[in-house]
Amino acid sequence: MAAKVKATAGTFEVTSVAALFACRPPEGFRRMFYDVMPDGRFLMMTPTGAAQPMSLTLTVNWPQLRRSSR
Repeated sequence: MAAKVKATAGTFEVTSVAALFACRPPEGFRRMFYDVMPDGRFLMMTPTGAAQPMSLTLTVNWPQLRRSSR
């Protein structure tokens, strides 16, 4: 967001507010998805498209499986 401000002796007034760009957090992010550098630049994660489902394979007791395959 950007805001125009008007400051005079003893007063501070915001005269207008505007979005600089559209952004939304990536799916699953509930915390900050950006960081601001000391020089004022920032890094932001943005979604690139629809999230694709991922699979996960979990192997339990793998040391036993390794011994039995010898």
